[in-house]
Amino acid sequence: MANRLYIDEFKQEAVNQIIKNGYPIKDTAQRLGVHPDSLKSWIKSTVIPKVQLNIKHQRTYHPRIESSKQN
Repeated sequence: MANRLYIDEFKQEAVNQIIKNGYPIKDTAQRLGVHPDSLKSWIKSTVIPKVQLNIKHQRTYHPRIESSKQN
């Protein structure tokens, strides 16, 4: 099977069909003519950086620090 290059907009739309619309990966891959593993890697490259960014910017609660501020 030949390696194909897909534009970012195509990848994003495919990921949206799975994440936002809840379509199964297998069905989406078949409908779009791509391998399911390609979709999985696109999902990982789209979702994981956003999750890491959200975790990075969340405030961490430290009970000792918070309780010392009250005293």
